[in-house]
Amino acid sequence: MIDKNILRKKYRNVRSNILDKSQKEEIIRKKVIDYIKRNNAKIIGIYASFKDEVDTFLLIQELNNIGINTVLPRIHNNQTMDFYYFTSINELEKNDFGILEPKKENKIVTPEDIDVIIVPGLIFDTKKNRIGYGKGYYDRYLKNINAHKIGICFDEQIIEEEIENEIYDVKMDLIISDKREI
Repeated sequence: MIDKNILRKKYRNVRSNILDKSQKEEIIRKKVIDYIKRNNAKIIGIYASFKDEVDTFLLIQELNNIGINTVLPRIHNNQTMDFYYFTSINELEKNDFGILEPKKENKIVTPEDIDVIIVPGLIFDTKKNRIGYGKGYYDRYLKNINAHKIGICFDEQIIEEEIENEIYDVKMDLIISDKREI
């Protein structure tokens, strides 16, 4: 198995050099919206995209336009994460990593109310394993919830070799890229 930190470094570079991102993001958005509609999901946990990640801001807007609530995570000092309601970008602020998150006065969402969580990642494999940024926020949150977990990424971020899974790692239920669904 390849060291996760080596993979993280390599795939940050791979992701930053992907061409035609906006076209690929449009394909991913359509697939995600189709999935959410087919499954009658009402509350979607989603991340605020950062740097070279698949852009989620248009997806959030499109979901909200069709009456589906989107909620964003907020990181707490005790290394935990919760999702919060928000109604506009004015209710968001940058955290220590520079990522937009809801202000702490926003209303928290109970994990049971979330139907689907869109999960970021640097690398996914064909067995639905994921490598994130190494802090474990999502894995800790996802461990005890029933929401359907969807990893979204560019197809270049999917590897054939199985990612070594640690005991605390949580597999995705579905991975959606611009070229395939796993």
